[in-house]
Amino acid sequence: HESRALGVVFDSCALPEQDTCDVTRVTVMLGGPRFKELFGSKDVEAEAKLLALDTVQRELGIRGDALDVHVTVGAQCIPTYTTGYVDRLQQMHEWTKRQLNGRMSLVGAAYGGPAVPQCVNHARTHVCDHLNLDTLSQSPQCVSGLEEIIKAFDLPA
Repeated sequence: HESRALGVVFDSCALPEQDTCDVTRVTVMLGGPRFKELFGSKDVEAEAKLLALDTVQRELGIRGDALDVHVTVGAQCIPTYTTGYVDRLQQMHEWTKRQLNGRMSLVGAAYGGPAVPQCVNHARTHVCDHLNLDTLSQSPQCVSGLEEIIKAFDLPA
């Protein structure tokens, strides 16, 4: 079966200082490009609650009644990559290297993952592994910032 969730975050693990008792707190992210398919013209909050509880039970095997459920609808808050994303990355990589010759690098939510930790990790890895910032006598390497992503998809760099 196909999951209806974009992802689940175990808030109890990520932010344990917010727990006031021994509970498991999760955030279930639903919708994305399938928002209309999942919710249509239904009561979004009621349907989202049912889908989130079903996801936790089916996908994670967590049984039992929820003590509390909060639903927040964040329209267009989680970026999802559309068809052709990898091809567009490859084209941007090639254009950036060819036209800008290492004078600009691309990092951020559109390249390598939308989450803040992914953005920070990508930027740190890029700076540490690809740029010659430890010496003023060398010029930066000709890099686009997309090398690791291109490599992950087995595309020619």
